Amino acid sequence: MATAERDRDRLLREIALLAARHMARDGQERAHAKHKAALAIAGAAGGPLPGDALVEAALRELQRTCDEDGQRARVEALRRCALHWMERLQDHAPHLVGPALDGTATGPAQIDLHLYTDDPKQLELDLLARGVDFRVGEPPRGLQHAHEVIGFYAADPAPDTGSIRVLLTVLDAVALRRAARRNRSAGEPGLHAVEAAGRASLPMLRRLLQDTAGTPPGGDAIG
Repeated sequence: MATAERDRDRLLREIALLAARHMARDGQERAHAKHKAALAIAGAAGGPLPGDALVEAALRELQRTCDEDGQRARVEALRRCALHWMERLQDHAPHLVGPALDGTATGPAQIDLHLYTDDPKQLELDLLARGVDFRVGEPPRGLQHAHEVIGFYAADPAPDTGSIRVLLTVLDAVALRRAARRNRSAGEPGLHAVEAAGRASLPMLRRLLQDTAGTPPGGDAIG
């Protein structure tokens, strides 16, 4: 490998590690953390940025090194809250996505669910019937087949852990037939197959919780 290429790879790894620290310590969003880290290390905007997979791997390693027990407990609490709501909204084909699924959750507690339904209003009625105080917003730009985003705060099923923000992205049922984007860190040692799947249905989440219960630090939970 040429010297220039080695220097670039080393620079990207340093930026990824600092970005991971920003995410873990300050709860910063990944894109913002990458730009902030690049500016701090390279001293100028517009330079090369590490890929998301490199940042996610650095974040996972940082979490394993600094607070593995705490991170495992944090992620499990989020997943159990997701399970709670997915069971109650299973008529709308709920799937867990995002940091609570891949295990890199940081900052304020939040779970992201994709729901696939041809009747978004029925979903809203179901939430109202359960006494949920929710807000409806626009879906992310560029997300095909998305109707709306519903947000609310839910009490964590685990005691003394406060509330968790729940974001429901409501999509057409046809979107479920599209293949999920696999996690860019798929194949990373210790990453469960469900964590790398990109999205997890209710049976997949149950399997993940069962397989990772009591997994020792650094252990591979793939059964």
